[in-house]
Amino acid sequence: MGPTTEKTPLLGGKSSSRLIPSHGALLEAGVLKDTGKDGNQGLIDDKEGSNDSRTPRPYPSRFWICGIFSALTFIHYIEWNTWGPISESIDAAFPNFGSATVSMLTNWGTIMYVVCFIPMCWLTQRTGLRYAVLASALSMAIGAALRCITENVNIFIPLCHICAILTGIASTLLLAAPSLIAADWFPPNERATAVGYMMGVANLGGVVAYLEPLLVRS
Repeated sequence: MGPTTEKTPLLGGKSSSRLIPSHGALLEAGVLKDTGKDGNQGLIDDKEGSNDSRTPRPYPSRFWICGIFSALTFIHYIEWNTWGPISESIDAAFPNFGSATVSMLTNWGTIMYVVCFIPMCWLTQRTGLRYAVLASALSMAIGAALRCITENVNIFIPLCHICAILTGIASTLLLAAPSLIAADWFPPNERATAVGYMMGVANLGGVVAYLEPLLVRS
């Protein structure tokens, strides 16, 4: 059987002719295949014998990426949980600090997470994961540096609030990125381990923060 002709409507009421190949021509071209003895044909599955394009190639540098990001989240948790473990010492050094300030500095992390998670998702989709992580690291560095400027309590406390806000903005990405990093850099059989490692190191930072009194009191 030869090719047939089909009329297809176009804009403006005009029509054009389109050649439709016969089943025999499609079989010869490899577009159709026999599916059984009944003679039925079906489209060939393009995924047969092909690799999943979403599976990343396992570069050795993935372990370096995982280690660097884990170190960043480790520092982030320590910076976020700075004041609670040393609240008694900070009250002795800065009488105007108070427990309410200590609580608020910790709460800024949760508040900024709720406020900034949509803009941070947009930034990640727009610029890519690399620049979003760099922006988070820069936010943490600026916040930590601001706390070292002065010991004047009237300036020091506002700077601590700014630091807590910047740390909270950074947490929006740092708490959510492990799964994305694992999906981008690790093959499927290593992703659960990679996410578990990054999250474990991050939470270890929160544990280490409670060792701060040993350094401050000494």
